[in-house]
Amino acid sequence: QALCRTTVPSQAAVPNQPKPSYYALRNIASIMDGYYAADFAMEASERDRLVAFTLRSGGGQRSMVCAWVDAPLSDGVTEVVTDFRFPGMKVSKAVIYDSFNGSSQEASVADAGEAAPGRSPNPSIPAVLVKDYPTYIEIHH
Repeated sequence: QALCRTTVPSQAAVPNQPKPSYYALRNIASIMDGYYAADFAMEASERDRLVAFTLRSGGGQRSMVCAWVDAPLSDGVTEVVTDFRFPGMKVSKAVIYDSFNGSSQEASVADAGEAAPGRSPNPSIPAVLVKDYPTYIEIHH
């Protein structure tokens, strides 16, 4: 009942309509499908203000960071702009997902420093807007 609301009270057939929380949970399930907890190097410029977890796909071709702002509950949305760095990781592409509305956007990936052929020593994703609900960064290797 928490994810759906009853449209018409009835004792026989009870029609339900999904609440916004249903769609957010569905988005999270779709975004995280096939990912498992994994440790890898990740740095964030606003790390002290974030809660973040690292994940990797079952095949290992992709990694993911799930992050949100550690802020008290409020009526508004708390946002922080932060830069993410992935030391020693090869990053060919990055996609940012918003779990609330399900939107996605390809992020620009910048390489910091000299790299050996085919490797990025310290790729970064600059100016990521992280909110007080989960934002996902999918990293393609």
